[in-house]
Amino acid sequence: MIVETMTALALEFENVTKLFTADKKVVDKLSFSVREGEFFSILGPSGCGKTTCLRMISGLEKPSTGVIRMNGKVVNDVHPHKRNVHMVFQKYALFPHLNVFDNVAFGLRMKKRPEREIRDRVTRMLKMVSMEDYAKRSIQQLSGGEQQRVALVRSLVNEPAILLLDEPLGALDLKLREQMQQELATIQKQLGTTFIFVTHDQWEALTLSDRIAIMNRGKIEQIGTPAEVYEQPNTAFVSRFVGTTNLFKGKLIAASNGICSIQTEEAGLLHTRLEDGRLPPPEGVAVGLVVRPEKIRIRVTSPSHSPAAASAPANGGVLIEVGSGAAITAAPSVAVAPQPSINVLRGTLLERTYFGATTQVRLKINDQLPPLIALLANQAATKMPALKVGERYYAVWDAADSVLVQDA
Repeated sequence: MIVETMTALALEFENVTKLFTADKKVVDKLSFSVREGEFFSILGPSGCGKTTCLRMISGLEKPSTGVIRMNGKVVNDVHPHKRNVHMVFQKYALFPHLNVFDNVAFGLRMKKRPEREIRDRVTRMLKMVSMEDYAKRSIQQLSGGEQQRVALVRSLVNEPAILLLDEPLGALDLKLREQMQQELATIQKQLGTTFIFVTHDQWEALTLSDRIAIMNRGKIEQIGTPAEVYEQPNTAFVSRFVGTTNLFKGKLIAASNGICSIQTEEAGLLHTRLEDGRLPPPEGVAVGLVVRPEKIRIRVTSPSHSPAAASAPANGGVLIEVGSGAAITAAPSVAVAPQPSINVLRGTLLERTYFGATTQVRLKINDQLPPLIALLANQAATKMPALKVGERYYAVWDAADSVLVQDA
């Protein structure tokens, strides 16, 4: 089991496996926990098992093996309607023959709550999403975003211990989706309800979540805060799935004072700095070095402290001229970092794409590597030089801005 803080746990999975057939393992010995009042997201590609997890939490599916607990009690055999768990689907499943008020009130009436209580609770919920004036409207008269709000408060009005959300924003356009993300986060904080949110949209998970579980092929690859899974991915899969990344594969050849040096076939010698307390893997093992595009700086000239090369290299490399008139030794199209604290590569600009606040550039380092991607801020005070397609530039990043992964 994962060690948690003293915060009470709303949900626990302990070695949960789900088999649909004898040879089809959809969820594989999954163990994780969700804290009370947490906005917890499960992120992963289609078919990784995330929706199956939601269905097991709701009681619509039973685990083949393992234990599911809610508030410390085993619920493997508890009927769905006794779990105090509600689900919001991508298709909202609203009743077209009922108006907004009656859709929201439906669950309370099934529980035979007093009409005065129903009126007060439904009105309060509709006011929370600014729809108190829509109470008598037909569902067909609502926009997609308005229907999504009704589906959300219809579940919340029943005061569930856990609210499950299965890609509820997937049918909305971009602007409305962004607006609903903000509203969803605000509602969750106001009510303090535990939300478990399933999505394949990485930015949605990063925006909304307190913690994220990254799933792949029925297993969890990493659980952490949005900053942890983005800045310090544990695996190559996490680095590729959460955001855009540059991944270099090679072998660890040295580790000293927290700096790891990796010999790559395509890009020469590269360096990364380990987090404090993290032990390096054994020398000689296959590893990967990950660097995010926004960590890379593009330079017209090489860093000024690059050492000069006294003569042409004997190993088939080339001499690359730098701005100061000196040169460094490199494999063809690749500049080796002059010291372990930084990495330097040289390549040809293939493409630059303007995104408003940022510009994305793609550099061809050599024929073996995919283009290196850098994301540059468009700051008015420090205008970026007019980079030209076809010209050669230096990509520079600090060792501390790259991450070592061991499954590349």
